[in-house]
Amino acid sequence: MTGNFDHLVVLMLENRSFDHMLGRLYHPENPPPYNQPPNGQSFDGVTDDMSNPLFPLPFPPSDGSFFVRRVMAPDYDAPGDNSVGHQYPDVQMQIYGVPGEPGLMQGFVSDRLLQFPLPHPPATAATVTQAQLGAVMAGFSPTEMTTVSGQKHYAACTVLSTLAREFAVCDNWYSSMPGPTFCNRSFLHAGTSNGWTSNSNDWSLNTNPTIFNSLLALQGPSGAKIYHGNGTYGDLPCVTYGIHPSIPVPNPDTGTIQQFCIDAAKGALPSYAFIEPEILGYDDGNPPNDQHPSRDIRYAENLINTVYLALRNGPAWERTLLVVTYDEHGGFFDHCVPPAAAAPDVAEPPGENGFNFTSLGVRVPAVLISPLIQPGTVFHPAQAVDHTAVIRTLCNRWNLPSLTQRDANAVDFSTVLGTIVRPLSDTPVPAFWRLPIKSDADMPLNDLQIDFLTLIANRHHLKCPPLLTQADARRFLKTLLAEPSG
Repeated sequence: MTGNFDHLVVLMLENRSFDHMLGRLYHPENPPPYNQPPNGQSFDGVTDDMSNPLFPLPFPPSDGSFFVRRVMAPDYDAPGDNSVGHQYPDVQMQIYGVPGEPGLMQGFVSDRLLQFPLPHPPATAATVTQAQLGAVMAGFSPTEMTTVSGQKHYAACTVLSTLAREFAVCDNWYSSMPGPTFCNRSFLHAGTSNGWTSNSNDWSLNTNPTIFNSLLALQGPSGAKIYHGNGTYGDLPCVTYGIHPSIPVPNPDTGTIQQFCIDAAKGALPSYAFIEPEILGYDDGNPPNDQHPSRDIRYAENLINTVYLALRNGPAWERTLLVVTYDEHGGFFDHCVPPAAAAPDVAEPPGENGFNFTSLGVRVPAVLISPLIQPGTVFHPAQAVDHTAVIRTLCNRWNLPSLTQRDANAVDFSTVLGTIVRPLSDTPVPAFWRLPIKSDADMPLNDLQIDFLTLIANRHHLKCPPLLTQADARRFLKTLLAEPSG
């Protein structure tokens, strides 16, 4: 089935787990059609009995029987803070827990406790509430409608859920390694993170070839293009260029989200289009739309809808496959144990933190969209999918050599495509969220934004100064616009 698409479009968002975003896509408490998987398919979602213990125990009872159950998210900016661990040591704790925990995937709440700036841990009930700790166990609903049992409305990711229900949801897609953004995004395009498990490395040394280099060498500019939310701001790069110095940056860089919509309308998209959301909010009142906590998820929901409708309404729709996924789980609960995986290089010694890259990270949301996909599809290949499946799928489609052993052994997800083209009238048109324009100048920077600002400063041969708020970042970026990039 590798020949039945001409354009692969990937939109990768930030830091949410599968159970957090889509774990309740099919659940008996939902109103139809979200109350059960269609066509008798199985779906690996959440159940009402899922929970996490808390160790060391800060609350009564003292016998160790305190559990935080999996709950529904009450607000669209859940958890309302950036105190969610997703660095390599955090993910190890979340997956494997601490001594005394009854099994795998039981360390999310315990690790959440460690994220709070406490003077003398362990915390007490007076310093951290159960609701705060339980935020990593919260998840969104597929619909704003009242549940079957008459419960109140919960925060819902209606666009993502609509597309998951009307096309295909992949409930077997994992991040490529148990760690943060830059490493997982490097795996997406290079099949390796250069042996690194953290963002805090010199990414100018990550000179590994990427799938962009392969496609550009084969097809020229029509082979691949990056569209990013930072593209309207002149000399400011996107994360993808920053962590992959081997990718040539167009001059001028015309890869804006607006340009993507124009190219889609003209039928002028490349073979591979990668979309990176806006991570830094350059305009006050226009917040980032990457969904990194603690952002309101609806801004990214509108981005997903913008990308989808641009493709649906374009002339290449019938030959396009859109994938919406996330780079890593961001510290949010998921119940599936990450499986084993091929190391990028079988002869490679253990990398940073002694990690050998023979296991995947936590499961992330993934939705596959095409008129060649029948509604209600649950895509669950026997082999787990990770981000290097993008490389494998592109290599198979255009007869390109693999980049590493990881992508050479990855899944080709084009197998989800059938041969019957659904009529346009049979595909959904989700509603956009109506969101107020409000200032976020005083909102604190999250860890990814600080890492990204450091990456940008390094590109200008500068040291990133201490920055606390969105307004601080905007002032700093304005000074960079006048600096030569060197």
